[in-house]
Amino acid sequence: MISDGDFREVMSNLAAGVTIVTTVLDGDFYGMTATSFTSVSLDPPLVQVSLDQASRTHGAVSRSRVFGANILSAGQEEIAQTFSQSGIDRFEDLEVRPGPKTGVPLFPGAIGFLECRVTDEVPGGDHTIFVGEVISTETEISSPLIYFRGNYHRLSKEDLS
Repeated sequence: MISDGDFREVMSNLAAGVTIVTTVLDGDFYGMTATSFTSVSLDPPLVQVSLDQASRTHGAVSRSRVFGANILSAGQEEIAQTFSQSGIDRFEDLEVRPGPKTGVPLFPGAIGFLECRVTDEVPGGDHTIFVGEVISTETEISSPLIYFRGNYHRLSKEDLS
């Protein structure tokens, strides 16, 4: 059997975009940083995100049956760091706007937004894989925030061409 450390080390070599998954439940906002976010299908448009079962956001997404995915821009590292912490009000002093279809919090300055309705929940060890049908999107062309080898990185404008 491989160790947790060996698994983390090899997986840290997989560069990933940084996403904040958000939801709203009974008027309260929930959210967390997620790098395990990806597309699943074009027809119908589906995405998946893996959330730690111990997180408050996990329980809120499971109950609300909706989530937003905020794909962060290179200038939003501070938001990514805030939403990876526990025991704090992650939304304090943060500008958000409600998603047009679900009311989930969306972050101005993100390079993309997706609003989703949960279609499936699949157990995956200490996480749950949430599959969501995309019901609303927005895109802004900008440099993305990347997570690689335990640190945040930015692509230059030259990298985007």
